[in-house]
Amino acid sequence: MTKIPIKVCFIAFDAYQLFNESLSGFKYTGADIQLYQLAKEISKNKNFEISFLVGNFNQRSIEKYDGIKVYRYNGNTSNKFFLMHHLQGYGLFKTLKKIDADIYIQRSASTLTGQISSFCKMFNKKFIFMVAHKKDCDISYSKIEKLFGHYLYPIGIYRYLFGVKNADLIITQNQEQYELLKKKLGRTSKLIKSAYKIEKNSVLKKNHILWVARGIKWKQPEIFIGLAKNFPKEKFVMICPGNTSYKESIKEIAINAKNLKFIDEVPFNNIDEYFKKAKLFVSTSVHEGFPNTFVQAAKNGTPIISLNINPDNILDGHKIGFHSKNFENLKKDISCLLNDKKLYKKISSNALLYAKENHDITVIKKQYESLLESLSKT
Repeated sequence: MTKIPIKVCFIAFDAYQLFNESLSGFKYTGADIQLYQLAKEISKNKNFEISFLVGNFNQRSIEKYDGIKVYRYNGNTSNKFFLMHHLQGYGLFKTLKKIDADIYIQRSASTLTGQISSFCKMFNKKFIFMVAHKKDCDISYSKIEKLFGHYLYPIGIYRYLFGVKNADLIITQNQEQYELLKKKLGRTSKLIKSAYKIEKNSVLKKNHILWVARGIKWKQPEIFIGLAKNFPKEKFVMICPGNTSYKESIKEIAINAKNLKFIDEVPFNNIDEYFKKAKLFVSTSVHEGFPNTFVQAAKNGTPIISLNINPDNILDGHKIGFHSKNFENLKKDISCLLNDKKLYKKISSNALLYAKENHDITVIKKQYESLLESLSKT
């Protein structure tokens, strides 16, 4: 007897551009990238039927990419109006009912988390929520009104908490998230690290210091521009997608730096070339979940220099880079790795080994497949 495949639907409204790279003005985040990669990898297993719900980019209502059915959601998905739209919930429910998956997966705190959870309870479906940031585990960590809507902020929080409480399974990315979720929101979770395809890379000449992030204030791109001025003999590359006045102001400053190349956006499938050729990857963010860029750097043997972010102490614990903590140390750590070839080679090797042992998608996808199979039987 032929085994009936388990129907799994991933939901990420900004992920469509990962499927269709002909579109410009990238909106997707690291959370979207993780769902996209998992969907692609799991779709290779004939025991699963994979669909993906994205926002409206004027595409067809249903498209197919490598065996994945990509559905268009026609509702308003902007943060400003999204909460009001989903107080009724019915447009989303109608779309989810049309997809008719057995299991729905969503990542990152949102009013959407509660809506999907409500749908799954109502129609006897399963819901997996994936944590993207430690803020998802502790709503008191800092103010996140923009995420849920300004005046209806308490209602947005309630909807999110309902989703977390009623999710059939929660996935966290690191130990800090795991412990924080249990302590603050009373939920246990399954810890599964972020996943990437780890390939044997050809040896390329590394020729630049790299920064990759959206053009938003808490990513602090101006600090990277300041670093370029401190290392006039080095080539710096800044990849900074986004469409905000702040990003444009950063671009205006960056293009005047003689040794810095500013790039507005690079399609996801092409960005690995920049990591392969990077001497160092620099992170200047104030906070993160577990940055995709750390894995992208590590899997290419590129040491990581981070101003603030060091999830689960991986930079020190695995000796794959430096956690600088302030600007002066940031400069010292960069100088150290640029001038100490023996140390650089060691950290580069450590980074590649770390990525292979912790983030290989061919290994991690099996963990998800096992969880999906178990969940479908309950």
